[in-house]
Formats: sequence, C-alpha cells, structure tokens
Amino acid sequence: MGLFSSKKKVSVDDMAMQMMLAAVNVIGKIECFNDVEDERSMAVNMGYFYGFLKLHLNDITKLETANIIIKKSINHVIEATKGQELFENFGHAVKEIADKVVENMKYAATHKEKAFLCMAIFYMTDLHGTNTVDIVKADISEKNMRYLYGITANLTKDIKIVK
Repeated sequence: MGLFSSKKKVSVDDMAMQMMLAAVNVIGKIECFNDVEDERSMAVNMGYFYGFLKLHLNDITKLETANIIIKKSINHVIEATKGQELFENFGHAVKEIADKVVENMKYAATHKEKAFLCMAIFYMTDLHGTNTVDIVKADISEKNMRYLYGITANLTKDIKIVK
C-alpha cells in the first residue's frame, strides 16, 4: 500500500457494526423458500453472510483480526435480538452456521468449477435439515450463494482494517 493509497481505513469496532448492519440488509434481499420458517431462514442466510465475510476478511487482514470482527459483529446481533422470544437463540444459530460455512467452503474449494453448487447443497441442508436436493431449490440456492459471495467481496473491497 503506497503513500497515496485510496483504501478507506476502518477500525475493528466500526467494521463489526457495519457488517452487522450489512448482514441485516442483505438477508432481506435473499430469495427465500416458503417451506422454511422465517427465523431459520434469516439465521442460515446471516450465517452464510458471515462465513463468506470471513473468507474475504482473511484476504485483507490477519485471521485473528477477522475472527474478532466476526465475533463482535455476531455479538451485536445477539444484543439486538436479546429479550425477543422469537429470536431467543438467533445469534448463537448464526455463529454455529457461520463456523460450518467456513468448513464447507474448504470442501467446496476442491471442486472449483462447482464450488457455488456445492455451497448451495450445504445451504439447502442447513435450511431444510435434510440432504434431499430439489433441483429448482438448488438453482435458487446457488444464486443466493453467488449473491452473498459478491456482496461480501464488495463490502471488503478497498478498505484497510486498523486497530
């Protein structure tokens, strides 16, 4: 990074809050399935958002810093939903799914040409709790994975994380 870098400097705390707000915004734009409860769908979509975010944060900062940002951001989600019976375990479900996403991405990366389809299958499994694949849902799920990947890539573009 040169003296006249155009990268925007963002603190860890600001990044965590911005990512929580972005996650809430993004999950409202994901195509959902009528046979999945809204709370489950939101938790899974937000978990995938954070999983992809971690991948992109690792490109611009240390793993430790990426983990801190994700943890703080999910803690903001937990605080925002605290006391709301409908979202009692929401933040914890998001964290659990985000951790699984990172592991699933390692597997999907071994199938480069079909990485998004692999992630779509994992996504459908997380949404529905079954390994049965519906072709129509697979197409929508793959589109959702590409969207989340692109959004998180955009959110981490041209920034520098500072402490």
